[in-house]
Amino acid sequence: MSQTSRPKIIVVLGIMLTLIWSAVTAISRGLPRLWCQLIDMATGERFTETVFKMANGFYYPVENNEMPTVIFLWLFGFAFALYAVGIRLIEKSKNDTKSLTAIVAFAVVFRLILLPSEPVHENDFYRYLWDGKSIKHGINPFKYAPADLYMYQYGYTEDYYDAVNRVRITYRDFNTSDRARLELLTDLRDEHLTLYERIGHWQVPTIYPPVAQAVFWLSSVTGGDSFRWMKFIFMWFDVGVILLLIALLKNFRRNPAMVIIYAWSPLVMKEFPNSGHYDPIPVFFTMLSLVLLFQKRWVGAHITLGLATLSKFFSGVLLPLFIRMTRWRPVPAFVATCLLLYVPFLFWNDTTLQEIFQGLNTYNEEWAYNASIFAVIYRVMEWINADWTQTLIPAKMVAAGLLGLFMIYLMLLKDRGETDLLHRCFLALSALFIINPVGDPWYFCWCIPFLCFFPYRSWLLLSGTLILSYLNFQSIHPIVDMETLKIPTLSWIIYLPFFVLLALETLLRPKYLTRSDE
Repeated sequence: MSQTSRPKIIVVLGIMLTLIWSAVTAISRGLPRLWCQLIDMATGERFTETVFKMANGFYYPVENNEMPTVIFLWLFGFAFALYAVGIRLIEKSKNDTKSLTAIVAFAVVFRLILLPSEPVHENDFYRYLWDGKSIKHGINPFKYAPADLYMYQYGYTEDYYDAVNRVRITYRDFNTSDRARLELLTDLRDEHLTLYERIGHWQVPTIYPPVAQAVFWLSSVTGGDSFRWMKFIFMWFDVGVILLLIALLKNFRRNPAMVIIYAWSPLVMKEFPNSGHYDPIPVFFTMLSLVLLFQKRWVGAHITLGLATLSKFFSGVLLPLFIRMTRWRPVPAFVATCLLLYVPFLFWNDTTLQEIFQGLNTYNEEWAYNASIFAVIYRVMEWINADWTQTLIPAKMVAAGLLGLFMIYLMLLKDRGETDLLHRCFLALSALFIINPVGDPWYFCWCIPFLCFFPYRSWLLLSGTLILSYLNFQSIHPIVDMETLKIPTLSWIIYLPFFVLLALETLLRPKYLTRSDE
């Protein structure tokens, strides 16, 4: 293929993907029934039930089984196929300014198209909006769980079991200051009752750390309770990730058009501009810290890594690797950043350290979903001794131990230059997410920026198969309840091809990895 024809093909692929993401936005908001009738006729009325679900959209009140999840998965599959073609084209090319321009331009277009879409099986953003609203009105988001308003309003004097969400809400003795704040929160709740009623895990205070809270506050101050405005703010962090990746690719003398792997990733499209997860913020600061690290601006690198960690704690796994390169002198900058941003929350509304980390503790102790390695650990421990799996803690301790051993291995590896360090940063984050008891698809989006440098086919494949986890929201599919070796069959379908391909890549070292890693 000639160098001149490649940008034209990229443009064609971009136009086709624009149409697909436009269709996703349309079905997420519900198609007119007349359109559904026409589509049903065009398909010979063979998929009538599925086709007419497109009229329902993905609105929160719609019952999960009535949402057009299957149609969405088909559209995602088509997008992923076009995405794979685009990657293959760019891998074969040299530096191409026209292709890069088209890739970045379409990346922004895709994100803008998806901003007005209804989130596909997602509700995390209600917590973001509630936190921002609370901060704007002077309430520390770590001080009270949303359920505290319920307990206060109805005068509970003992623990209450929420049978709907199957969680226990702990009774708290509220003093005069607490009651005044809860009265204010009640007024805020009544201003937008729907926002409050849809908050997930309402029994615990927020888990999201200070930098995330600052962005939630900014969104609330500038856009009120608008989720689209909040997504718009997140989008510019996401665009920032793309620009930082281009800078890093140029720094390592790679083809900057390889940014297509992140910029056009269907999983990124679904999880960020559609579902509105705030992860572009920590990913942005993580990439910025790497840019500064490779510019040998050690203090700045550690400060921005601190900002990344206080956006989402995952970034902290990179600190040992940063220390390996910079030694210990810049580390106080990281520590100071974390302390300076957390300390104000300790003095705000008389909040205790335990209250600040209550949400995180609950996450660590109780949550597990869509896991891969952790699921195997748990089942093996259950087989050895069922008492070990009365809670998730023992299995989580084993998983943490495995991650710790892997980090030690990465630290002990011989230093072979900056590209090798970047690769180890990828391995650290990827190991964290593969071992993590919670395998939410958007977590894996953190790994995708590194694939621009190390295009593992296994990880690219996983970014496609993870979307199948959304079938779990629809009980009408028999596979949702199926198990193989006491692990959900759907998990085997999602993860097994990935691990097989990863093993082959590790053993055989194909050219596309050798070219990027050496």
